[in-house]
Amino acid sequence: MPYCMLALSIAVALALPTVPAQAATPNPRTTQDQDTTVSKPQNNTPPAPQVPAAAATPALKRFDQNQTSAADELDHIIVVGYRLNQYQGAAEFDTTFIGALPRGNGDLGTLLRFHPNVQLDEGANNGKTPGEIRSAEISINGAPYYQNAFRVDGINFTNDLDPSTNSSANSYGDVPSATQGLALDTSLVERITVYDSNVPAAFGRFNGGVIDATTRRASDRLSGSLAVRTTRSAWTDYKIDEAQRPSFDLSTTADEQPEFEKWDVRARLEGRFKNGVGIATRVNLVRSVIPLRGYVNGFDSAADDSRKEMTRQNINASLKVDWTAPNGMQLEATTIHAPTDERYFIQNARDSYFDIRQGGPVFGAKLAFERGGYDIRIGLTHSDLESSRRSVADYFRNWNWSPDKNWGNPTRSNPSSIEGAWGDIDQRQRETGMQLRLNRAPLAWGPTQHTLSAGLEVTRRFAEYRRLVDHTLDIRSAPTDTCTASNGIVDTIACSLSPTLRTGRGQYLTLRDVYRAGAFEVRADDYAAYIEDEIEWGRVQLRTGLRLEGDDYMRKQTVSPRLAVAWDVSGDGDTRVTAGINRYFGRTFFGNALREGRDALRVSYTRGANLIYSAGTSSASLNRFVELDIPYSDERTLGAEQILGGLKLGAKWVGREGRDEILRRRVRNTTDPNYVANVYEYTNDGRSSSDTYTFNLAPLDPWEWGPTRHHWFLAADWTDVRRNYTDYDSSLNPLLAEQDVLYNGERIRFDELPADNFNRPWSVRLATRSDLQRWGMTMSHFLRYRAGYRDVGFVETRTIDGLPVDVYADTDFPDTWTLNSSLEWERQWRQRTTTFARLEVSNVTNRSNRRRSASSISSYEQGRQYWLELGLRF
Repeated sequence: MPYCMLALSIAVALALPTVPAQAATPNPRTTQDQDTTVSKPQNNTPPAPQVPAAAATPALKRFDQNQTSAADELDHIIVVGYRLNQYQGAAEFDTTFIGALPRGNGDLGTLLRFHPNVQLDEGANNGKTPGEIRSAEISINGAPYYQNAFRVDGINFTNDLDPSTNSSANSYGDVPSATQGLALDTSLVERITVYDSNVPAAFGRFNGGVIDATTRRASDRLSGSLAVRTTRSAWTDYKIDEAQRPSFDLSTTADEQPEFEKWDVRARLEGRFKNGVGIATRVNLVRSVIPLRGYVNGFDSAADDSRKEMTRQNINASLKVDWTAPNGMQLEATTIHAPTDERYFIQNARDSYFDIRQGGPVFGAKLAFERGGYDIRIGLTHSDLESSRRSVADYFRNWNWSPDKNWGNPTRSNPSSIEGAWGDIDQRQRETGMQLRLNRAPLAWGPTQHTLSAGLEVTRRFAEYRRLVDHTLDIRSAPTDTCTASNGIVDTIACSLSPTLRTGRGQYLTLRDVYRAGAFEVRADDYAAYIEDEIEWGRVQLRTGLRLEGDDYMRKQTVSPRLAVAWDVSGDGDTRVTAGINRYFGRTFFGNALREGRDALRVSYTRGANLIYSAGTSSASLNRFVELDIPYSDERTLGAEQILGGLKLGAKWVGREGRDEILRRRVRNTTDPNYVANVYEYTNDGRSSSDTYTFNLAPLDPWEWGPTRHHWFLAADWTDVRRNYTDYDSSLNPLLAEQDVLYNGERIRFDELPADNFNRPWSVRLATRSDLQRWGMTMSHFLRYRAGYRDVGFVETRTIDGLPVDVYADTDFPDTWTLNSSLEWERQWRQRTTTFARLEVSNVTNRSNRRRSASSISSYEQGRQYWLELGLRF
C-alpha cells in the first residue's frame, strides 16, 4: 500500500503546480544553543509564528548531497551533539561531540564505539600492540564488517579491492587491506552521520550501515590552530601473562610491541574572502615508531642490525573551498590526500624491510541551485586508492648458516640465515562518478503534504593487481662442492662454497619459485537511481522509496524498497513510535576476479647437482571467477521514544535476515587444466540472521550545578547474530550447512551456530561531559561495559544414532569494562588567541580485561595509557 501511494505521488508531482505548504509549528525541542543541547520550552504548546509562504522552500544554507527532504534533518539532539533522526535510524556526531571525548588515535573506529548499534572487532585494542594506529573494523547490526559504506563529502572511500585480507602482512601474494580505503582522521570532519537502520533510498551498496562524514567549511574570519599530542610505552601499562613476559620483552614481530612512541600533529588554517569564497585547509600527521629485536631470543647478529624499527604513519591533508553566489547558487570542492605507510621487517632475516601503502587522493565537487520549486544538486567525485607493497629486495632466500651466510643464529637447531622480502605489488582502486539530486518543494495533496526527492548516479570503477618486477623465492638447499654448472656457468646468486654447520660442505638452493611481473585489471560501470516521498499526514510521517542499482561486473540489477514511519502519538512530540521495512543490497569485491589471474604468475623450477634448472612449470589457478548474485539483507525495525520528567528515553529493535551472502568453497575440477583439481569458487551460499535491541537515555537539558554544566548519555544494546561463515574468504562445504551439529548439548543445524566475532551479547555505554567554565576546564568520561564473550569452537566428533555428529562448544571470556577520561584546560590570552592543554587517560582503573586469543595463554586488552596534548587556537 505505501508503494502504491508513492507511485501516485510521482504521477501527480509532475502535473500539479507547487502549492506553498502552511508553515508547520517548529518543535521547540530542536532549538540549538551554542552547546548543541536541547532547550525545554516553558510552554509545550506555543503559538505558531507567522512565517511567509515563501519560507516553505528551504533555503540552501549548507551542502548535504545526501539530504532527501527537509523532514530528513537530524533534529533530535541527545547529548554533546549526538543526534537521532525522527525514524531512529541515523545518529549524528557533530564537531563538539567528536572533540569533547577521548579520541585515542583519532580514527573512526575509536569514535564509533560510542554507538550502541556498532560492535568492534574482538581483535581490536590488543594490549600487546599499542603502537598500531589502524582503525578497528566495525559491524553494524550484526552485518559483515566489510559490508559498510564509507563516504566523505559524498565521495566513496569504501575498499572494494579485497577488504577481508586485513591480518598478516607476511604473504607472497596478499597485501593487507582494510575496509576503510582512507584512514580518515576525525579531527577533519564537521559531523559524522551513522545510518544503522531505516536508511534512505539515497544510499546503496551496503548490508550493514552507512558512515557519512562531512568535512569542515571555512569560518567567516581568519582562524587556525596547531596542536601536538603524544603517548609512548613508558606511559602505557602492559597486561602480559608472566609466562609470555620473556619472549615479549625480546619481541621480533608486530604482534608484540614492548616499546613504541606516537606523535599526532595537527594544523588548521581557514578564512573567507570579501567575495564570499571560503578556504579551509588542514594537515594531520600521526606517526608511531616501534623498536624491536631483529632476531629471536635476543640474538645479536654480527652481520646485521640486531635492533630494528617498524613504523606506522598516516597523513591527512585536506583543502575545502566553498562559495555562495548572490543568487543563492552554491559551489563547493573538497580534496583530501590521506596516504598511510606501515613499515615491517621479517624476523631472523637480512634486507627484509617492506612497506604496506594504503589510501590516496580523493576529490569531490558540488553545485547546488534552485529552479522552479526544485532544489537541484550536481556532484562529481573521483578517488584513487591503493593497497600496495614496496620491498627493499626482489628475492627471498633461505640459507643454511655458514661463515659466508653468517647473520643468523648458529646456536639454533637447524641454523639458518634468511635474506630478502616479499616483492613489489600494486593494488589500486579508481572510481569516478557523477550524481544528480532533485528535491521538490513540499506540495499539498488532500490532507497530506509530500516532499519528493529523486537521484541518479553513474560510476566507473577500475581495479588492478600488478606485480611490478619478478620476485624469486629460493627455500630449499643441498650440499655441493662446486658452484659451476655443467654448462660452465658459475652461480653467484643461489650457490655458496662456504662450509655449512650442518654438512661441512658448500650449498646450493634447489627449489625456485618465480613470481613473474604481470598485471590484471577489472572494470565496472555502475548505475543507480532512486525516488522517495516524504509524506506528512497529521501526526504521521511516512517515508517511502525505491532504489534501483545495476552494474556490468556481475551483470545484475537490483531493486530495494525502503519504508519508514514515525507516529507522534501525543501530538506534542513527547511520545513517538517508529517502524520500518527495508531491503539493502551489498557489494561484491574485485578481489574475486583478481585472484584468478595472479595465481598463474608463479613458475616453479628445480635443479640437481648439475646446477641447471629444469624447464619451468606454470602454476594452475587456485581460484575461479564466477558471476554472483548480489548479497542482500531484509530489515524490520520497531522503536519508540518518550520524553518524561526532563529525560528522553528511546528503544529500538532491528531484525535482519541476510541472504545470498558470499563465501568461498572448493569444487572438483576435472576438465580445465588452467585450474587446480580442487579449485576455489565464490558462491552465494552464505546466510545470516541478527536481532539487535538498543536503549538510550539522556536529559533534554544539561544539568547545571553552580558554575558547572553537565551532559550525559546512556545507551545499552543486546545482540544475537547467527552466520554460517566467518567472512567471504572462509571455505564451506555446502553439504555441511544442512547437517546437524551438537552445540552446548543441543542439536541444531550447522548454519545456526552463533557468529564468532562482532557478537558480544550485550553492552552498556555511559558518556559524560562537564564544563567548568569559571576555570576554563572541560572534563569528559566514557564508561563501557561489555558482557562476557563466547567463542564457538569445534570439540570432537561423536556417533549419535549410528551417524557422526560434530560437537561444538563455547569458550567463555569474562565480561569487560573500561573507563576512558579526558581533562582539558584552556586560557585566553588575547581576544582571539587561546592556548590549551589536554590529558587523556584510557582504562583509567587499569583493569585487566581478557580478550579473545588463539593461544591457551591469556591475552589482555590495553592497560592504562596517557595521552598529552598541547595546542594553540587563534
